[in-house]
Amino acid sequence: MGKIATRAYCNTLKSGAFSSELTRCPMMSEIEAVGLTVLNTYAANQMVMEEDIIVSFRFIVVGASGNIIKTQV
Repeated sequence: MGKIATRAYCNTLKSGAFSSELTRCPMMSEIEAVGLTVLNTYAANQMVMEEDIIVSFRFIVVGASGNIIKTQV
């Protein structure tokens, strides 16, 4: 079974996401506020499992015809 994410764990996904109380478990709203993505459905004030947190990367791709294509992975 998975573990509930701590602020320290979130920092392994996004360096410097949290700078204090690293042993504390952040709520879903705090995790999203630092730019991480939460999979599955959680309430804003609910703690999140480690495996449900991902880092998304955003890209803007300009096609040969000049079209701008936005994508997120």
